Amino acid sequence: MIHRSYFLFTVLLPLATIPAAAGNAIRDDLDPKQQAAVEKVLTLPKTFSQAESFEAMTGGATTRRETNLGRQAYSRFLSNLNSADEQLAALGNALFRKSWVAAPASTHSSDGLGPVFNARSCQGCHIKDGRGTVPLEGGFDPTFLLKFPIAHRTLGAQLQTAAVTGLSAEGRYQTFYHQREFTYPDGAIKELRHPEYVVYDENGEPVTMGVSPRMAPAVFGLGLVDAIHIADRVRLSDEHDANADGISGVLPWTGAGPGRYAWKLQNTSLRQQSGDAFSHDMGLSSAAFPAHYGDCTPSQLSCRAGVDGADPKEGVEVTQLMMDLVESYLLSLAPPKRRDVSDPKVLYGKSRFYEFKCHSCHHPKFVTRADYPKKALRYQLIWPYSDFLLHDMGSDLADGVGSSEWRTPPLWGIGYSKIVNPLATFLHDGRARDLEEAILWHAGEAEDAKQRFTLAPVQQRAALIRFLESL
Repeated sequence: MIHRSYFLFTVLLPLATIPAAAGNAIRDDLDPKQQAAVEKVLTLPKTFSQAESFEAMTGGATTRRETNLGRQAYSRFLSNLNSADEQLAALGNALFRKSWVAAPASTHSSDGLGPVFNARSCQGCHIKDGRGTVPLEGGFDPTFLLKFPIAHRTLGAQLQTAAVTGLSAEGRYQTFYHQREFTYPDGAIKELRHPEYVVYDENGEPVTMGVSPRMAPAVFGLGLVDAIHIADRVRLSDEHDANADGISGVLPWTGAGPGRYAWKLQNTSLRQQSGDAFSHDMGLSSAAFPAHYGDCTPSQLSCRAGVDGADPKEGVEVTQLMMDLVESYLLSLAPPKRRDVSDPKVLYGKSRFYEFKCHSCHHPKFVTRADYPKKALRYQLIWPYSDFLLHDMGSDLADGVGSSEWRTPPLWGIGYSKIVNPLATFLHDGRARDLEEAILWHAGEAEDAKQRFTLAPVQQRAALIRFLESL
């Protein structure tokens, strides 16, 4: 079950169960004929001798079809985007990559960074629109975030490891990886690594409060995620495991609606998610997070007294136009086309994916809203391989206050991860260096699926990994 204190301290909104109005899980955007067609196309496969119709088109008509996307695999716009929206997305792309500077500066539209921060740009964390990177042994990475599950009285919601000139960063941390061996029933051995973070404040004193490490997730396909009808997520949720299958996906609700973004689903919209990142990661104010000092607490007097770069008309550093353009960009990034969908080894691995019950959380496909505001994203058959719910992943993956529930990360495009970023790793804290290691860290609600994987012959395990690499 979800640790509700997390939301009370970090979002400051009451967490609720699914409202009665949403509980019937009826899609109000479809006529009866469309509803029947959607139900038919979303039926899960029973045989695996050939690929399903349109399976290679991960994002429906939005999918990028190039065969050699390379390191730009996550950075291409929707294939069906019109020219006007593409121009807006291009301007948003420039803002996403822009390095902010401290105020005052001659480039007034780019100042206001800090006073304390983790990164100077959005792209600084979301490398080439994909995953971030994790710290090396004994070191720290300023773009790898350490959240405080319950806000620290001095340091706030997260540790900022950089500061503008004249101020000290909130602190530093060191990362240590402890090795452990996992032995399969057939005798095969896989080495796993478990991270430990030792945190120090600006005076070098240890910070004893537990932390919740977060690696920046990929940002492509967010428009399609946004276009998923809430009724489909309600239908997949089962907070009290009513069907007794051991899977109890939670859909959290706040006063602003259902959680949709971030590792704990604490943000309900792309606008809120972007504002949260601007504020906590870069110390930039926006209409959603208007404090110019970002995450500085009342006891950080020098931080709160810093010079801001607020726009004189709107009174914030990231203006409404800027937020609109960044949102246009995030809505416009396409998922890459699947590879090798008809390869016999991939198809066999897909059969193992279903046999091992991986699809219980990594739900394969949705059809997006037929009435979504952005035309390019409407009524698309998409294959994200996530239910976008919170699941208990076991005590080994718990954060600093013991919350072991995390959003199911979508698997689409995962085969490109190390092409886009050779240093890419997996899971919310990046501890897993490859997909096999990521599977072996699964526990809690995923324990049964992991056991099925570990008990399978090595050829079946390899086939499952081959399927995942094709996504």
